[in-house]
This record gives sequence, C-alpha cells and structure tokens, in this order.
Amino acid sequence: MMEILNKLLKLNKKKKSKPSVYDQIDNLFDDLTVDELSIKVGSDLVDFAEELCNRITQLRDDIADECGYIIPPVRILDDTSMQENQFCIFVRNNPCRVGYTIPTLDYACEEIINELRDVCFEHIDVVFSTALTEKYIERASRNNGGLVYFVTHFLPVTGIKYVLTNLIKNGKSIKDIDNVFAQICEQASKDRDTCYLRNPKIVFERVNAEIK
Repeated sequence: MMEILNKLLKLNKKKKSKPSVYDQIDNLFDDLTVDELSIKVGSDLVDFAEELCNRITQLRDDIADECGYIIPPVRILDDTSMQENQFCIFVRNNPCRVGYTIPTLDYACEEIINELRDVCFEHIDVVFSTALTEKYIERASRNNGGLVYFVTHFLPVTGIKYVLTNLIKNGKSIKDIDNVFAQICEQASKDRDTCYLRNPKIVFERVNAEIK
C-alpha cells in the first residue's frame, strides 16, 4: 500500500510544472503597481484602522461633492519601524507628510484625515493620475460621446488632466463634468488655430474664465 502511495506522490510532483516565462513576466508586472495613496501607522494607531477607513470614505465623499475630485482608494499599513504614535502619508510610495499624534481615537483620526486632505490637494498633479483622467473622460462620453470625441481628438489625456487639475487648484468644481467638456469644446470652436487647440494652458485659461 505504501509503495502505491509513493508512486502517486511522485506522479503528482511530476505534474507540477514550473511557471512559464510569460507567467513569470506577468508576475513581475504585478509587482510594478503602487498605491496612489497609502498611510503607514505606528503600533499605538493600528487599532484605529477601522475608524480611519470610515473617515477616509467620508472624506472621499465630501471632496467629490465639494469639487468633483475623486480621491483614489487609500491603503492603511502598520509599520513596526515607526514610533508608536507616528503616521506617514505616501503618494505613490513617496513620503509626503510625517506626523505624530495623541493616540486617542477621535484626535488621531481627525488629525490624520486633515493631513490626508491637505496632501490630496497639494499633490494633486500626482494623485490625479492619467488613469483617473480616463475615467472622467469615460463618464462624460456616456452622455455626449461626439463632444468628448472632438475634445480628445485635439487634446490628449495629459492635456485634459492639466485642465481638470488646474480648475480644481483655482477653486472650481469639475463635478458637472459634462459642462466642463462642453466648455472645452465651445472655447475650442471659437479659434481655428491648431496651436491653441493643442495647448492645454490656453484651453484651461479660457475654460477657467467661463466656469463660475
């Protein structure tokens, strides 16, 4: 009986083949992805993670309602190398804000959320990625595909990102994304100069003047 079991085990081992070269490459590409936003916390703040997640969700809702800026998901990680009451906010794995807080639930969460809000606006050029810009384009194209096609024909994704982020920097809301694209299209139709059409700075200045 033992001899039969040993033979079966050997057969199973033979069946387990090594990952193909293509599988290995796919795994390497998976490792290339980074979190847009993440927060590392010391040991005294780990127990606040659930409440912090709830407040991050509320922060994302508040900012989206305020100006149409959709904050990407935020990963919370514990870091034993940090001091017990320390936290650090990262944007694409780059530390942008380090702080120390009183390790009580309400005080710590409020302080971290306030710092996170500041980071999201101060580093909007990085947080507001091209992938996020494409989601805005996709959303606007649902209601007016022809208009969005016209805009993307002369203004690349990076140019549209420039317009959207700078509108937010200037206190304007992009929540009505259909109107934003309509304004881009309208301003472009006033000028046949292709240099203008492809210059996101000029497009932004004209659209910014129209959006109240």
